[in-house]
Amino acid sequence: MIRDFTRLSAVVIHGRVRTMYRKCPHCLLAVLIWLSGEGLLAADSAHHAEPLNDADEIARQAYTAAHGGLLDNALSRRQGRDVSVVVNRAPLAMRTQGRKPGVQTFDTYVNNSPEDPAIKSQQMAILTSGKTKGTGVLLTRYTDPQKSATLSMWLPALRKIRRINEPSYEDVWFGTNLTYGELVLRTPEDEIHE
Repeated sequence: MIRDFTRLSAVVIHGRVRTMYRKCPHCLLAVLIWLSGEGLLAADSAHHAEPLNDADEIARQAYTAAHGGLLDNALSRRQGRDVSVVVNRAPLAMRTQGRKPGVQTFDTYVNNSPEDPAIKSQQMAILTSGKTKGTGVLLTRYTDPQKSATLSMWLPALRKIRRINEPSYEDVWFGTNLTYGELVLRTPEDEIHE
């Protein structure tokens, strides 16, 4: 069963929902007991005792939740038929009859609490299909806001790592239809919230 779910303890999450109670009824019972006790519901109700009235604070919390800032480490890998994909379509002007979009699968790894205090986060994606299978991209963000992020690419055909400075926000991202600015997104500090 595939369903888009949007609320879990005030954190917006999109993904696949499995019918866990069919596979492991004891797991579902354990999760419900944990939630009703000292788990997420108790922490969530204590955390939101006062309503948020500051628009900037609401925007910061929404950005943090949507970009995985609540997790120290995260992993997204293929599990059976569940997989992360990027679909590249040619621009409308270049599309021809019967042209299929390019589809690539990838695994992602996120570390929001690295040991080095100068590093804010590290995100890595490894392509797992297509002509570029095995290519890895590591994005390192620094705690110093004046220092731009760095990209390191593992190129399996060359068996080498290439380091790239953070590209311009208008640059096309590795042959896709997206720009780097669309992928990185603006942070709450870049906007005015009322």
